[in-house]
Amino acid sequence: MKPIEQVTHRIYPGIEVVPVLQAAGTDAVYFSESGIPTYGISGMFVDPDLGNVHGLNERIRVQSLYDGRDFLFSLVKLYAEHVR
Repeated sequence: MKPIEQVTHRIYPGIEVVPVLQAAGTDAVYFSESGIPTYGISGMFVDPDLGNVHGLNERIRVQSLYDGRDFLFSLVKLYAEHVR
């Protein structure tokens, strides 16, 4: 959680990281069945109506897309530095 919190506080000052269970289907089911803990994170915010997720008019704000890209890039880079 520390790298996630570090990147979150840099890109989204004042926002706290709170783990939640999101009811959705992912490929994580295959990893979990194999005993590999699997977590998801996006780093993007959506509108309160969830951006019409998976509808014909699904959307995300442009700034949220760019912030999410920067968030995920920074997070992967931070984790990669710890692997060396």
